[in-house]
Amino acid sequence: MDRLLQMFREIWVWDSEFVIVPGWHVTPVCMSGVEVRSGASVTGTFDHPGQRTANPLPFGPDVLHVLFSATADLGFSLAAGWGLPHNVLDLWVERRNLTNNITDRQGNEIPTDLVSTCHDYGIFDTISFEEKEVNRTRIAQGFPFTGEELHHVVEYCNGDVKMTHTLFERMIGQIGDIDQALHRGRCMKGVACMEWNGVPVDLRKLEQLKRKTKAVRRSVVRDFEDEYQAGIHSWDKSGDPHFSNKGYTDWVRGMGFDEETWPFNGERASADDKLVLEPMSLLHADRLPMIEEYRQLRKFLTLAKSEFKFPIGPDGRNRSSMRPFQARSSRSQPKTSENIPNATKALRSLLAPHGAEVLMHRDWSNAEYGIAAALAHDDKRWEHYLHRDAYLVKAADYGFCDYTATKETHRTLRNKFKPVVLAGQYGQTPEGLAKVLGISVGQAKLYQEREARLYPKYQKWLAINAEDRAFDG
Repeated sequence: MDRLLQMFREIWVWDSEFVIVPGWHVTPVCMSGVEVRSGASVTGTFDHPGQRTANPLPFGPDVLHVLFSATADLGFSLAAGWGLPHNVLDLWVERRNLTNNITDRQGNEIPTDLVSTCHDYGIFDTISFEEKEVNRTRIAQGFPFTGEELHHVVEYCNGDVKMTHTLFERMIGQIGDIDQALHRGRCMKGVACMEWNGVPVDLRKLEQLKRKTKAVRRSVVRDFEDEYQAGIHSWDKSGDPHFSNKGYTDWVRGMGFDEETWPFNGERASADDKLVLEPMSLLHADRLPMIEEYRQLRKFLTLAKSEFKFPIGPDGRNRSSMRPFQARSSRSQPKTSENIPNATKALRSLLAPHGAEVLMHRDWSNAEYGIAAALAHDDKRWEHYLHRDAYLVKAADYGFCDYTATKETHRTLRNKFKPVVLAGQYGQTPEGLAKVLGISVGQAKLYQEREARLYPKYQKWLAINAEDRAFDG
């Protein structure tokens, strides 16, 4: 805390309440805040949708803003016409960082909502879950608010500020690297802008798809079955397709898999996307492209059930929560039912620039490998990131190819080692490596020992960051 007080002239803890409008910007209702050093407080209320008021908070570079789940409050700030503060510390993100990939003593994931987090830090003078739900329900109903209702909403907001303030004082000592925490706060500012801007949608094409959902659903399933003779679906008298567990399991076995090489749930082959279909599609991309085709088909059919009800604003743009830092790898995980860019690839054609806009789709190459190499200050791995393919470097390290291999010459091998590289950064065991590569556990141990000798700086950094952290909540 002392360092933050030295770094910043003022530190404001604040919270906001707003009406969520699917596909559009939030509608501000009220905000309140308290300054840590002086104890000064501010409150702001809005009488009607679209109202603009003067910003009661300083947003300059010498002021820190402490929030809990910052994208929500930053969206409020943008909607109020205030812009964004220069410095942000998001206690929700820090909670995620401190509890990521660990469980409590009962083996349950650590909850990250404000009330549960406060309880874990010994703060019990909190709003009850029931009271929170009552207030959220009323706020969601929107304007107009009576004077008494607005008073209750402001008091509710003040309660969240009080909890966040106390949590800040107790949590700050656990945040090991303040500079990294502030960087994560800057990331949340970027995410808030992404949620504010959304992506442009071809509304005519989307409406056409909605009108013809059943016909499109029948067509894409029929095309898949005709091409691959999978037998995964059966057909009713109306010509509508239905998933068959037996057909799916027979299809998996027909590709040469069994209980040893493909996860099963009892007698049925698993169709879990993240745990099974996605890694299997990567491992067998060249030999069995139908796995990825079926994976995309399943995602499409899931969206078809919801009739493609993506949240679209009045300006024809798709907006949704990006759900930053949700994944164990700290990636964003927007819901595929709400976020078109994260839905199945077939639906990306629904995105189209409006007017003079230009729309591009870009992805980072080997980003996690490069980030880890930089953080570990491992020059050898950094050179690999800059000048080679990280996945094939791993294959070469293990003796599966030489270091001249490229994506064009060794595509199948690259796909096989992609999950190996990613899993290796998150503590993959020799047993897990053995299963992915189809080798013995003893051989997997030898490979990992060889890698440790090749990259001592990286291994030291990995060991430090992979240490188990006991959670006392």
